[in-house]
Amino acid sequence: MQFRRWLVVLGVCAILASPAAAQSQAATAQSLKDQMPHLLPWSRQIAVREGWLVKRQALLLDMMRRHNVDMWIVVNEEFHDDPLTEFVAPPRPYTGNRDFFVFVDTGGKELKKIAVTGYSQESVAKFFEKSNVPQPDIPSELHALWDTYHPAHIALGIDGKRGVTRSLTKSSYEYLAKSMGPEAAQHFVP
Repeated sequence: MQFRRWLVVLGVCAILASPAAAQSQAATAQSLKDQMPHLLPWSRQIAVREGWLVKRQALLLDMMRRHNVDMWIVVNEEFHDDPLTEFVAPPRPYTGNRDFFVFVDTGGKELKKIAVTGYSQESVAKFFEKSNVPQPDIPSELHALWDTYHPAHIALGIDGKRGVTRSLTKSSYEYLAKSMGPEAAQHFVP
């Protein structure tokens, strides 16, 4: 009985190893490859994602006004990306301590977009105003935002019922509150 099983296994192996089977497998593989969509080169993928970013940022001012938000701050932490960062900031790896992407309704037709980061990068500068200081004093820059705009409602990723609406860590919240000042912290809303 064992001998017969081995004969069947050897027969199947011989069939699969035959040139006809190999050609059939190669044709199937080529057919599947031809049906697969072709990925764009990396530079074109970045261009497409940046095009989407322009469209998404164009929607923000109206959404902020509908929800009575004067300033919205997205805080991205190193090794703890805010789930919204990829939707509001350029596609790149964010590995610097804390990055703050600030959107301000100044009452005009345009949304003011400010990046408060500890580095300067061309991809961020394409979409956000940025300090030209090589090593900016981030707490001072955050406090200056409060002093300049005095927003009635500063939206943060806290207290939400869904994951993307409660993304701010306690330490980043405290850092933001301390940097902007206690008066500004009274205006934080989820």
